[in-house]
Amino acid sequence: MASFEKLLNLEIGHEYYSSKISTDFVVLPEAGTKQLLAGLGILFRRNPSGFSLIGEIKEGTASPPEIRTAPDKPTRLVFLLKQTNPLFLNFTDLPFHTFGDSVYYFNNLQSNVSDGTHYLHTPGSPENKVTDSDRMPVRNGLYRYTFAGSNPEKTARLKFIDLDLEAVQRVPITEEGFLFQFDLGALPMGRAELWIDGNKEDAFFAANIRDLSSVFGLVELYHSDAVPAAYRFIKDDGTVQQQAYKLAFHNRNTKWRYLVVDRTGANLVDPGIEGEGFTFSREAGSGYPDNYLVFLSDQHIPFKEEGFENLTLKKKISTASRNVMEHLPNPNVRSLKQDGSGTDYISEVYLYI
Repeated sequence: MASFEKLLNLEIGHEYYSSKISTDFVVLPEAGTKQLLAGLGILFRRNPSGFSLIGEIKEGTASPPEIRTAPDKPTRLVFLLKQTNPLFLNFTDLPFHTFGDSVYYFNNLQSNVSDGTHYLHTPGSPENKVTDSDRMPVRNGLYRYTFAGSNPEKTARLKFIDLDLEAVQRVPITEEGFLFQFDLGALPMGRAELWIDGNKEDAFFAANIRDLSSVFGLVELYHSDAVPAAYRFIKDDGTVQQQAYKLAFHNRNTKWRYLVVDRTGANLVDPGIEGEGFTFSREAGSGYPDNYLVFLSDQHIPFKEEGFENLTLKKKISTASRNVMEHLPNPNVRSLKQDGSGTDYISEVYLYI
C-alpha cells in the first residue's frame, strides 16, 4: 500500500476575520502544473484557506521520508488565486485595481521568515503583510514597446528573470522610432523584464492565460537551487522538508462617519460618540440638513468581522450623562466612499433617533 507525506501547505490569513483565516479565494493549479503534478504522482488538495501538495514516498525510508519521484531541477509549479468574495478588497488593506491588468505575485524565492512562518510575499511592511508592492502589471498576446533613438538599429532583450531565458529582437529605426514586438503566447509564463541599451525599460508578468478576469494572484513554487534552503520542500537528497507557507492580508482602516438624524426633536446638549478607545469630532457646517448631527472619527478604525460593540452616542459628552444609544452599529464593508482628497476612504453609518 502506497504511503504519502505532505510536502507543503499554503495558508491564506486575514486579520479581518476572527479566525484569522481567509476563505475568499479558490486556488487552482495552472494547466501545465496540473499535468506535471499528475506525472510526478503528487496530489493537489484544495482547502477553504489555501491548498496542500501531498507526495508518494518510498517504502521503508527513514524520517524524514524520501519522495518516490522527485521533480527535476529546475521545476516550477504555478497556482492561480481566484477571488470568490467580491467584497474582499473593501475590507482589505490594498488598493483597488482592475483585474486582468495587474496581478499579485508570490513565490518561494523569498527570504521572509518571521516567528517560524515562511511568507511568500515580499518583506518590508511593519506588519509583514501583502502590500501593493507585490502587485505587477500583466501582459499577454502581442507585446509592443516603442523606443526613441537615432541609431540605425537597436536590440531589445526580454529576460525571464526566474527561468534563465531571454528572447532577443533587433530592429531598424522607423519614422516612429524603434518598435519591438514579442509574441508572449509563444513564450513561457513568468516575470519578465525588457532591457534596451543596458537599461531596464519595463517589467511585468508575461501570461499566456487567456482569462485573467477573476485571477487576483499567482503563486509560483520552485524546486531549484535558487530557492533559499529554508523554503525548499524537497531537499537535494530527495527527502521531504515539509513547508508551511503563508500569505498574510490585513484589514482596511477607514475613518468612520456617523450621521445622526434627529426625527423627534431630542434635546441633545453637547452630544458626542465615544468608546473602544476611539474619539469622534463633530462636523459642523458640513452641508447636511439642520436635523443631522455628524461625527467623524479622529482615528482610522479597522474593519473587523466581529466589530466593535462598545461605541455609544451620548447626550452630553463633556460630563457623565444619559446614553442616547448604545452598541452603535459598525459601518458595512460595502459603505466605502472616497474622502475629499480622493486618496482615502470614509465609512458611513446612519442613526435615527
